[in-house]
Amino acid sequence: MQEFPRARAAIKYLVADGRYHYLETGSLVSIQENVSDIVIPSEEDHVKMYPFDFEEFLWATGREGLVDVISSHLLDKESMGAAHRKAKDAFREYLVVGGMPQAVIKWVETSDLKKVDAAKRRIIALYRADIRKHAGKYAMKAEAIFDEIPGQLQKHDKKFRLSALGEEARAREYGDAFLWPKVFVTKMLRDYDGDPMDKALHSLHTLASEHGWTRICHYGQESWTPGVSLYKIYIKCALWLNIYEAHLKTGKPMEYYLKRQA
Repeated sequence: MQEFPRARAAIKYLVADGRYHYLETGSLVSIQENVSDIVIPSEEDHVKMYPFDFEEFLWATGREGLVDVISSHLLDKESMGAAHRKAKDAFREYLVVGGMPQAVIKWVETSDLKKVDAAKRRIIALYRADIRKHAGKYAMKAEAIFDEIPGQLQKHDKKFRLSALGEEARAREYGDAFLWPKVFVTKMLRDYDGDPMDKALHSLHTLASEHGWTRICHYGQESWTPGVSLYKIYIKCALWLNIYEAHLKTGKPMEYYLKRQA
């Protein structure tokens, strides 16, 4: 779908026609980027896709009966008896194969772990290709971060440590290679003068709009530290909305109020 954004825009009229149902798929990064000159159809329902969980893995490998056994014993809190070993073996198998659909399909078709591993490596290669395509001049740094993720996940501390990328690694050098959380008001707001708030303006604390929505500037890149939580972002955005209302009443720049919040 990302290669044909105008086809995505046409979904609005195809849905209105009512004769068929439509399923859109594509690279999420590209779909979010390729939205210029099109109207995002409000008829879209976004569905988040995840790898198979253990239950789905058992379904895919033809062990629905084992799912029922595990579920019934979990509810009754009784010992599974002889079925416990089968469940443990299946879970170990799941840990090795994983939940990516292509890998699971290859396992069902071949029972060959080498072919399963090849399927997973192809998926990783596609991720790398997406990084090179969309990260631009930050591709090398983004790939270094991508490569470091498995090692970071093994640690008890779940914060990403830039020092793992090298002794001299600093946030100011790698900052643009991360995807920071974006916050939008899901419509285009207008300022006191009636102009759309669609540009990056310090006086309004906004960034360039996307999807036709006003984007709030909540934290500057230089301010990002391990102590910045989603809760802090929420508080800053709630403050922004209150100050926006004051701006509409008085016409004073939002920066006027934000300075007094320091």
